Amino acid sequence: MSIKNGVWHDAAIDPPGTGNINKSLLVIRQISSGNSLHYRYDFGIYNASVTYGGIPYEGKWNKRNVVYWMPLPEGPDKITDID
Repeated sequence: MSIKNGVWHDAAIDPPGTGNINKSLLVIRQISSGNSLHYRYDFGIYNASVTYGGIPYEGKWNKRNVVYWMPLPEGPDKITDID
């Protein structure tokens, strides 16, 4: 397992496990290359391994060039005092 800053996982060597498959995740994607290389926060989904037409496919991201990922933080159970 590869974790940066306690929460970010390296997508190349540490894909989401069974608890995070087919769920929305926060991802960092590499956009472009060379002098215009930059990174973008995004939402992504890591799809589980499936069999399609009798051919097994490994899990893969629904977005390209995912570099890091982390589970979404838990939201509040109840929202009060909204002004």
